[in-house]
Amino acid sequence: MIMSILSKPSRKLASRIVNEVGFEDRIIGYRLRERTGPLAMTLYSFEEVVTFLRDPFPRINFQALQSWINDVMGDGELAEKVKTVIKEKPDGAERVQLVRDLMEERLGQSKGYGT
Repeated sequence: MIMSILSKPSRKLASRIVNEVGFEDRIIGYRLRERTGPLAMTLYSFEEVVTFLRDPFPRINFQALQSWINDVMGDGELAEKVKTVIKEKPDGAERVQLVRDLMEERLGQSKGYGT
């Protein structure tokens, strides 16, 4: 099931989740606005991505996000769950919500370490 609880992250993973990444490891998303059109958003942290996904009209390449979670954050478990969401929900607000919920869960777990 997609929304199963994520296992507790290691201290090392939690540290990566709560800290910013460097310029080379950033991810780009776009916020859509009626008057200005798409606005590029440069995201340097896991928390910034979560906040970005709360926007009314976030646009991001979900395959790139899945790779970013796996390769940059080092969170294979979360990346697999995001991959499942991408397969089951090919587009739309529901996919954004499910991915955001998973990422919020992981962020909450990681902040629990107090790193």
